[in-house]
Amino acid sequence: MGSTVTLRNLRNSIQAQAGWANLNGRAIAVVGLLALLAFVAVPVATNWLGDGDLLMFAAVSLSLLLTILVGTIRVSKLKLEVLTWKTGLIMWAFLLGSQQFFLRSVTPADEALNYGYDAAAYAEAGTWLAAGLVIFVIAIRSREQLRWTWSGNFKFIVLFTVMCCLSASYSPSRLLAFAWSFKLVLVVLALNMCSRGMHTAADIRTFLLSTFWGFAMLMVVPVIKGIVTGQKAFLPDGRLSYFDHPVHGSQLAGVALLLALIVFAGRARSVLPWAGISAAIMLVSGGKAGIVAGVLSALLLFGLRGKPGQALLMLVGVTALGVTVLVYTPVSQYLKIYLESGAAGTLTGRTDLWDASVPMILEKPLFGHGYMSSRFMSLSDRLESFNWQPTQAHNSFLEITYTNGAVGLILLLTLHYLVVRHLWAAFRQHRLLAAGALVLYVDLLLQSAVEGSVAGKPSDSFMLLLALVTVSEKLVNLTSPPFTPRRLLQS
Repeated sequence: MGSTVTLRNLRNSIQAQAGWANLNGRAIAVVGLLALLAFVAVPVATNWLGDGDLLMFAAVSLSLLLTILVGTIRVSKLKLEVLTWKTGLIMWAFLLGSQQFFLRSVTPADEALNYGYDAAAYAEAGTWLAAGLVIFVIAIRSREQLRWTWSGNFKFIVLFTVMCCLSASYSPSRLLAFAWSFKLVLVVLALNMCSRGMHTAADIRTFLLSTFWGFAMLMVVPVIKGIVTGQKAFLPDGRLSYFDHPVHGSQLAGVALLLALIVFAGRARSVLPWAGISAAIMLVSGGKAGIVAGVLSALLLFGLRGKPGQALLMLVGVTALGVTVLVYTPVSQYLKIYLESGAAGTLTGRTDLWDASVPMILEKPLFGHGYMSSRFMSLSDRLESFNWQPTQAHNSFLEITYTNGAVGLILLLTLHYLVVRHLWAAFRQHRLLAAGALVLYVDLLLQSAVEGSVAGKPSDSFMLLLALVTVSEKLVNLTSPPFTPRRLLQS
């Protein structure tokens, strides 16, 4: 009789917490919608008050604090672990997506070296301070939950972070380097908060869902802002104009497509709209590497799931959508110009940059030129003949070797090794989630070959790599039953 009462009380407790979680989810959705409306209203208010960067900083920071308040108010009386977990999920999505609120043109390297940054850059850094305030408050309240984890995969993430912070001291622009290293520390703290809450397959799915919403912001916010402000949809070369660079649009949308297929598996009403939106933005942006990586990774996902029919259906859908884009948008003009220019032979100048960067790397082979130093590599005499100003090495492994030398390269390769090793070990027992994490890694690996974005700068691609380092280890250590689409629907 006593055991029956105990089981009933336990069930009622679980149901009550589930109800609070659902209510929190709806409340966060409402707050998120209000935050989006505030974001849309900023361009309009700018016409009346001026200083749109300051208004955007205020809107984004207040939206973050309000989301944290609403998302955690009903769990504040529960275990501190739950409070840390929920706050970590919100912070992770915010740090992923916040960069798109402050899109701006790239400052020339010589001006950036003299701190001549656009006001939007300082406004974005201000939101990092707001994020730091949230993490600081949580750290005070739940010190045990935020202690550093010096074990497993996470110690290598900590080592990489320490290396970046130390190398910022000899970077060409210490202000830039220390600002981005500050965000990197926040990213690692938020990931630590999330990591401590991942105990079951459903928890990992929830973390990936948070990651999806971060990428959804990255993908959708620039488009909404462009439409609201009346910006022309296409650049003169025919590609989508809403992103800081069309290549990034394709990369972000490709990852968002994969995450939608993973977290909404078995839920057609959710997966189809998001997959359609992501695929459309990916194709219209015209980023060739992003498109190839996204499509190949999506096909691999269906192959690993043992669903060739769905792979064929997706291929037919993407092909039909691609034909539509070529017929009804100026993207076909861009492809024609690209093919006629002969730039394909050098991967749009990338191979020339790689050849020129090797001697620059050998100048400081052990510790590199300093964190974020590739931002100023165009000022080197070795690149005088270039008719463009590269702000990165356009290869993540060359990028990390340039900025942090052989030490940085070894640590980055270690992170890659840990992901592959643990996903391989977890694949048999947790096939669905392991397959999802694997295709995300494949997408990042393909990006790493032509972009320097997976090499330490805490923007979307590198944050995703850090997430996979943690998720892959969690999958190996799971004690719960294998994850299935039915369980996904129940979580």
